[in-house]
Formats: sequence, C-alpha cells, structure tokens
Amino acid sequence: MVIHPGENPKEKIVYFECTRLVLEHRILKAVKYYRDQTGVSLEEAKEFIDKLCDQNGVEKETGPLTFGEKIFLCFVVFAIIGGVIALIGIPIKLLFFSN
Repeated sequence: MVIHPGENPKEKIVYFECTRLVLEHRILKAVKYYRDQTGVSLEEAKEFIDKLCDQNGVEKETGPLTFGEKIFLCFVVFAIIGGVIALIGIPIKLLFFSN
C-alpha cells in the first residue's frame, strides 16, 4: 500500500515532514512528530511510519548493540589503531634511530 499526502495543507506538511525525518533515519522522531500532529495512538503512528519506511526503501532501526557486538567492534577498532601505529612507527624508528 502506497501512502499519499492528504488533500488538506496540514496533512501535506505532516506527510512531507515525516518523509524527511524517515529519509534522515530519524524514525523515532518521525513517529513522535506524527503522533503530536495527528493525535493518533502510538501503534497507528508506528504503522504509518513503517509504511513510509517501506515506501522509501529505508531500513528500520534494529535496536541497540548486544554485548558481543560491542566487544567485537572494540576489537576491530583496536586492531585498526594498532595497525596504523605499527605502520607509522616503523618509518619513524628508521628515521630517528638508524646510524
């Protein structure tokens, strides 16, 4: 089902503002904005924004990272930092400590 803006100007403004927020991946803000402007329930607002996400090809947020995902990302970041330090450290060592 494709969602279209309504006929009245306020409905169009709400529709386009929600679309803008969805395209910026600000899903929760879009749901809150839609609820505030229309007075619908949380469930109805979420359904509307979900349809907008689907219509615009925007993936919905998956939620916070698990503990394992955080540990893995920390490992990756430290590995990258260590690699950069190693690559930069070798030429500096050769430049300043070779006789």
